Amino acid sequence: ELTDGLRYVQANQALRALSLAFGVVGLAAGVVQPLAIFIAVEKLGLDKQSLQWFMMANGAAMLVGGAVIMGVAKKVKPQFLLATGLLVSAVCTVGVGASTLIPVTLLLQIISGLFYPCIHVGIQTLIMRNTEGPFMGRVGGAITPIFMGMMLVGMGLSGYLKDATSLFTVYGLSGGLLVVGIAFLSPLF
Repeated sequence: ELTDGLRYVQANQALRALSLAFGVVGLAAGVVQPLAIFIAVEKLGLDKQSLQWFMMANGAAMLVGGAVIMGVAKKVKPQFLLATGLLVSAVCTVGVGASTLIPVTLLLQIISGLFYPCIHVGIQTLIMRNTEGPFMGRVGGAITPIFMGMMLVGMGLSGYLKDATSLFTVYGLSGGLLVVGIAFLSPLF
């Protein structure tokens, strides 16, 4: 069934573009995910326990953003939702990597959280609109491992990249990869 799903994705231009974008976004998420503790400790001069407050603010903002998106999603094209979510995430990611001010970093986490549901709803809606019913599970089963696999690759590289460059450079790279993800969506517009 996985092979059928991969063949179906390969044959569908919209799903191919979405898979490429999803892979790049997974890599972008992976390279910064393990480094959040360094933002709190190195950039902001806080202890490691303070990271939970930034994550909590981001998570609460995701809940609020999800509630807002439920009302807006039917009125906005899913590719626009996805591209907007990725662009805001790119800007916030670079901003978090550059910030040395606690209120700015916290605000960027909140903004990023508010727009994260745009990414999730955009992707899921595009998959639903571009997949025939009998292939829905197979397509999801083919695309999700692309994201997860690339995220794992990014997580594996993050420490090396940070040691070879800087925390800001890795966050900048992640933001750049998110923009590349938007570019891969261009066939959908």
